[in-house]
Amino acid sequence: MGEGTIVIGERCLRGVEGKGCGENVEGPSSSSSSSSSSSFWPHLARAYGCSRIFRRGIVPPSSSHRVTGHTLLYLSPSLLPPPSPPGLVTIVEHGIAQSYDAERVMFSRGNVGEKGRFGGMVREGEEVLDMYAGIGYYTLPALVIGKAKMVCCCEWNPEAVKWLRVNLRGNGVDPDRYEIREGDCRVSLRDVRGRFDRVSLGLIPSSEGGWGTAVRAVRYPQGGWIHVHANVREGEVRKWTDWMEVVVGDFARGVQQAEEEKEGEKRGRKGRGGARVNRPIQKVKSFAPRVGHYVADVFVGEVAVAVAGAAGEEEEEEEEEVERRRRIIREDPPTCALGNGEGAIKEGWMR
Repeated sequence: MGEGTIVIGERCLRGVEGKGCGENVEGPSSSSSSSSSSSFWPHLARAYGCSRIFRRGIVPPSSSHRVTGHTLLYLSPSLLPPPSPPGLVTIVEHGIAQSYDAERVMFSRGNVGEKGRFGGMVREGEEVLDMYAGIGYYTLPALVIGKAKMVCCCEWNPEAVKWLRVNLRGNGVDPDRYEIREGDCRVSLRDVRGRFDRVSLGLIPSSEGGWGTAVRAVRYPQGGWIHVHANVREGEVRKWTDWMEVVVGDFARGVQQAEEEKEGEKRGRKGRGGARVNRPIQKVKSFAPRVGHYVADVFVGEVAVAVAGAAGEEEEEEEEEVERRRRIIREDPPTCALGNGEGAIKEGWMR
């Protein structure tokens, strides 16, 4: 979590409590254990050579704003100047500084590899949409590593937006290269159609609630990439990938149909609206026993149909395959599907 800081487990040392600035900053100060606990934390800090001690918290699934559960237990009075706020942490990954208040905003070191990979995929001059920007987890790599022309950052946690602004300024990003839209991205992006080359959907356990918005935001008709994150059971990775490809493809076909109706006629084309997953998909990190955090790179747009030979027959066969997969998916969706009544994800705010 940064130099000079240690994080203890959620249940670790629960009996050691007290309160006092420069001693410990958790729990009731009037308890009989205060005097002993007030000297315990400085001893622990000296033993580990640190100036701050946090207790690890959890992000409850019901927390739509992804508020951290970390608590600052000890802040050394010798730490000068004292951090403001006391929970201020700055972590540098891939040469990018990310500052945040560890008591207010979540951060995962396990995403470091995916941040670099995503930044490396962005091409100079692209326009990128980050639908779940947080403090800039994927926005900053797109701008700093990928040299994106512009990133539209969406975030509904006011505390995260504050640190997103801090990090954009701190990394020297020209304000003309980003736009911040606060609030629910499914609402704030209602006016966006066919604008972006690439969309990041970096929300777990599921980003499914934003897929339709992401597909509508991708450039039409040339298409673009959406990067879909999800927590998936290890035995269901293939099922989730196939299911997600069909669902996203249906959104893409809906966009194409709407555009053609707007134009009043069908354009001569070599493909039709659809989605194709770049396989194999990437495992970002382990999330829980037998559950992994995965990301799929999905091309969305006019999927080419073979024109050599019996093109009509090949198109018909492809349509039959899509229908076959739709049928299977309707009958047996993955447990991480939001529409699966028997599934693992129950939070209504994700839909």
